[in-house]
Amino acid sequence: MRIVHTADLHLDASFASLHLRGEVAAALRQARRESLRRLVEVALAEGADVVTIAGDLYEHERSGSDTANFLRAQFERLAPRPVLLPPGNHDPYSPDSLYRQTSWPGNVFVFRDERLQPLPLAEGVTVWGAGHGSPSLRRSLLAPVEGVGTHLLLLHASDTTSVPPGKEPHCPLTSQQVADCGFAAALLGHYHRPSSLSPGQTLLYPGSPEPLGFDEEGDHGALLLDLDGGALSARSVCPARLRFASLVLDVSGADNRDTVGDALAAQAREGGLEGAFLRLRLVGSRHPDLDLDPEALASRFADIFASLDLSDKTRPPYDYQALAREVSTRGLFVRKVLARADQQGEEQFALVDEALELGLRAFAGEELRPR
Repeated sequence: MRIVHTADLHLDASFASLHLRGEVAAALRQARRESLRRLVEVALAEGADVVTIAGDLYEHERSGSDTANFLRAQFERLAPRPVLLPPGNHDPYSPDSLYRQTSWPGNVFVFRDERLQPLPLAEGVTVWGAGHGSPSLRRSLLAPVEGVGTHLLLLHASDTTSVPPGKEPHCPLTSQQVADCGFAAALLGHYHRPSSLSPGQTLLYPGSPEPLGFDEEGDHGALLLDLDGGALSARSVCPARLRFASLVLDVSGADNRDTVGDALAAQAREGGLEGAFLRLRLVGSRHPDLDLDPEALASRFADIFASLDLSDKTRPPYDYQALAREVSTRGLFVRKVLARADQQGEEQFALVDEALELGLRAFAGEELRPR
């Protein structure tokens, strides 16, 4: 039996936490739909017998009839192959969920209950699945299974050995518990990074088919599973087309914005970052003449990166604390500006920093030009 397994598409995600809005956020949402289209094409081309999507297929609070109609059309393309759907914490089987309100084609099976339900497939394979009825299903749903043949677990769940700090697990489990209950493997969703495909791996997370943010760098895609006589092999298919990347660039010594841009372009070519959503952090000692102008930098790279999120973490070219200790008019100026900065708060840091820099350049007799 051949299975295409995916999870965590998060259709209709807002991407608000990335501060990406308008056309960029809309393009990201459309890319998630395109990833499902490509997944269907891969399943057809590879001769898959079944497609499994282990939860968080869509965002419950943002998805409506348009998304339901899109999903129905894609799943109809796969008929008569079964499409198995265990709802997750972002798309729970609640009274107003798309799972309840949509008239699905006959090849779609939704695991509605918060208890394992068997679904026998051909060739002696049984898939056991369960769904979230709410966003916070924290208890284990594992139970021993009996009967001949091969048993597979399909669930949106947390491997408790990999729960991030500060997070509570959903449907907690471990590989040992899965084996003890009689499952040959668990086809899972919830973690957006794919699991390793090392021999003997039984907890199979495909990861999100397209990354959702800067904390999801690296390869993404889906899994193609071949089950032969109880032996399961897996390989990655349908590679993601989006890429998020982070870069730190030291601007020390650069006295103009184009020098910084040239350095960024060189690093982008070297790292193969063209087309990526790039988070750029500028560090180092900033030259007094350097005007970074983030909007101008973003404009230069508009056709190279999908988006450029720039943060200026450079150090000013002056030691303000040392200057504030001077018994001089310059020292008095620095003390007064720093005192005003303490009153204004951190949100005024950039303005205060620029005022200090311009003032100190004026004390040095340098020519000042507006930025």
